[in-house]
Amino acid sequence: MKPQGIIVPMVTPLDETGTTVQLNQVENLVRFLIQKKVNALFVTGTTGEGPLISYEEKKEIFRAVHQVNEGQLSLIAQVGSLTTQETIKTAEAALDNGFEYIAVLPPFYFKYNDDALYQYYQTVAKAISPNPIFLYNIPSTTNHFLSIQLVQKIKDTLSNVKGIKDSSGIMSHLSQLIAMQDDNFSVYIGSDILSFSCFLLGAKGMVSGPAGVIPEIYVSFYQAIQAGNLEAAGSLYRKIAQISRMFKDGSDLSLFKIALQMRGLMVGGVRPPLVECSQNDKDRFIKEFKAFVEINNI
Repeated sequence: MKPQGIIVPMVTPLDETGTTVQLNQVENLVRFLIQKKVNALFVTGTTGEGPLISYEEKKEIFRAVHQVNEGQLSLIAQVGSLTTQETIKTAEAALDNGFEYIAVLPPFYFKYNDDALYQYYQTVAKAISPNPIFLYNIPSTTNHFLSIQLVQKIKDTLSNVKGIKDSSGIMSHLSQLIAMQDDNFSVYIGSDILSFSCFLLGAKGMVSGPAGVIPEIYVSFYQAIQAGNLEAAGSLYRKIAQISRMFKDGSDLSLFKIALQMRGLMVGGVRPPLVECSQNDKDRFIKEFKAFVEINNI
């Protein structure tokens, strides 16, 4: 069964300087998320600083996550890299370490046309077939937009491509993707603000950075959606909108780590060249986050 519901893009616990992966804290974070009843983990993605994590580090992270998870949550590894070869090698490492699903963002830096992107996904899909793949559309960081035409072609011709995580933030695009859903192809929302609308249209899940920090709100939101309790879902969605603003729509990864440390999880700093937010922003965020947690009895 494919992942659905609340999918957490895990942060990658590092030391305070962002230099070294802390595998014991990776394990602690997985235990925390299992306890909070999220539905799946999305590892070494954007929130996990994936493009800054080396192949060798990713292998160790995959192993640690799988060992602690023990089959309780669906595991998705984001493996997209600068080269096709690195993408395939990383996918194989994830599969060898117990991951069920592979997410693949398009190659970045150079500008590729749709033919090149199709060939990239075709090569990766064939290399790890029949293992399932999810496309990952995040144009704000890759500078590539996976068009409806390209996604449709991939869906129609590559049988182990089973869905897409779309972080475009464009409702018209997401609605077209959701209309493409069938038993073999699912859509996952990468935008908190569009989550309510997309769930009502039939999206299968949401991948949310803040859900890894305040999973209680997100899990309750999805449960209300599933139960058809739209009044409760609407109330929780308004809290999610507040959370999204608090976390600057995920644009500052250091805020996730600051918040998790406030919840007792020692996840360290961000990896350079990323930097922590300014002291003024940090103080303001801590005050706002603490108030939100207290008001909502988290």
